[in-house]
Amino acid sequence: RLVNESLARKDLARARRGVGRLLAFTLPPRARIGALALSARLSWREGSSLDPVALAKSEAPKLPEELRPDLWAALAGAARDEGRLEAGTDLYVEALNRRTDRAWLTEACRLAVRAGKADSLLSFFRQQKARSPRDVRWAVAVREILTFQGDLEGAVAAARDAVAVAPERQDLTRETVALMERQGRYRDAADFLEGWAKPRQADE
Repeated sequence: RLVNESLARKDLARARRGVGRLLAFTLPPRARIGALALSARLSWREGSSLDPVALAKSEAPKLPEELRPDLWAALAGAARDEGRLEAGTDLYVEALNRRTDRAWLTEACRLAVRAGKADSLLSFFRQQKARSPRDVRWAVAVREILTFQGDLEGAVAAARDAVAVAPERQDLTRETVALMERQGRYRDAADFLEGWAKPRQADE
């Protein structure tokens, strides 16, 4: 809290001392992630040279595996807050490559638009989807990006791909139907839902 207050008051020297003291302690993993994000913000605010990718790669092994994506996302948020739009977009991509979090996807889409990287963000996840067509994460990511961009036709196609990969996931089916209904394709949505339900009924 004190570090954030010092940042808000632009007292960078005090903020740096506070972050240094924090990082000198053995912090709980989530607290360490927060301190590293604050340190990155300070470095950018001070005009220092910072390679956030190198920082994440050096710090990630010190964290539990399940929290490593959160480090990349926290650094992405720090970059966004300091106006480093391209770096923030790239860091969100790294985070999403490790965990497909819907909130991160939305933030990555917003940041990519501001950074002029919307096309490259979509291209990256389309390439991932082409490389690993049986990994449902990539179809979901493409669906979310296209939905954000207003391409509902493309989003429905990606949503159908996601359902084909993981038909057991009812949430994917519901989301596909919702997208069709947003287009006003109520009959198609009903037919799609009926077609999805038939194999399930036969198995009961």
